[in-house]
Amino acid sequence: MRFKILKEDFLKMIESVYHAIPSKAALPILENIKLETKGNEVNLFSTNLNFSLKVKGKADVEEEGAICIKGKELKEIASRIKNEKILIEKRDERELLIHTSLGEYSFFIQPPEEFPSIEEIELKEGIEVPSNLILEGIEKVSFCVAKNDSRQFLNNILLDLKKNKLSFVSSDSHKLGVYEIEIENKGVEGEYLLDPKSFDFLKEYKNETIKIFFSETKVQFNFSNGYEIVNLVDDKFPDYRAVVPSDTPYRLKIVREDLIESLRRLSVFTTPPNHPVQFSLSPESLIIRAVSGEVGEGYEKLKGFYEGDKIEIGFNSHYLLDILRHIDEDVVEIGITGSESASLIKGEGANHYFYLLMPIRI
Repeated sequence: MRFKILKEDFLKMIESVYHAIPSKAALPILENIKLETKGNEVNLFSTNLNFSLKVKGKADVEEEGAICIKGKELKEIASRIKNEKILIEKRDERELLIHTSLGEYSFFIQPPEEFPSIEEIELKEGIEVPSNLILEGIEKVSFCVAKNDSRQFLNNILLDLKKNKLSFVSSDSHKLGVYEIEIENKGVEGEYLLDPKSFDFLKEYKNETIKIFFSETKVQFNFSNGYEIVNLVDDKFPDYRAVVPSDTPYRLKIVREDLIESLRRLSVFTTPPNHPVQFSLSPESLIIRAVSGEVGEGYEKLKGFYEGDKIEIGFNSHYLLDILRHIDEDVVEIGITGSESASLIKGEGANHYFYLLMPIRI
């Protein structure tokens, strides 16, 4: 293998596939990037066995071939050499050389046969989604993903594709986030549970249209110079729509920043793990209160618009703050169904994303 390529182009390719290299690899070969030259192109591959990436780029290929090389060290040297056309060549079965105008760098390599095979899925009907919308959807719901829960569906993100709507859904059993996108769809439907980290590659492909294809075991994201193939998580996400309230008899509308500031002040008087705050709501007054057996207590009168009978309800203040920080609108609407069932929280006028938050007993 021998080819010349502009260093900046090579570095972008390395950064694009680097997302699939695990920080702690179960197999040493997974720390590697596979380099392959064919025709006038160089291809880079990486995998962590859950998801795999391939990117391709133009190069002056003088000799075709393939090798595997440590990804971390290759990225480091590529980021530190100056931007110029560099020569990369396989010296023998154990060594790869990178030539620059300043010097020469030698890397130990592994045979390409040791790299796991990556199987593309059969590209039938798929959907097209702007990458920025996918990134926004992931940003809106990923903070609801659980950490190391024994129930796998809580540690991952659901893509729910029905008719002309693609929904991103996640939950840690305390809070749930849903973000919906209207798409053109020619009949593809299904529920697909994916590793949240499998969406990291999109940060390298902003303002692109991503083509998404589905099979029974995998999802494939095609972008301008490559693809990512993700293995589906073997678990089923519960019917989240069954817990979304269709009507909320108690409704609070309040300026988002005002509520955030009140919660931040009263958090001084909350204790882990639940960090409880109590809302006492009635048409006459809106009170939020926190009590700590170790510190003391505090309360504030809220300014907002309330509809409904008198109710008292408790929330985990940290979970509520997490939700409020991910809402863009200036005013939030909190729809309460009761003191023991999930409340519906969304920005005023926002119809494409919402959150559910379970109350806690005070």
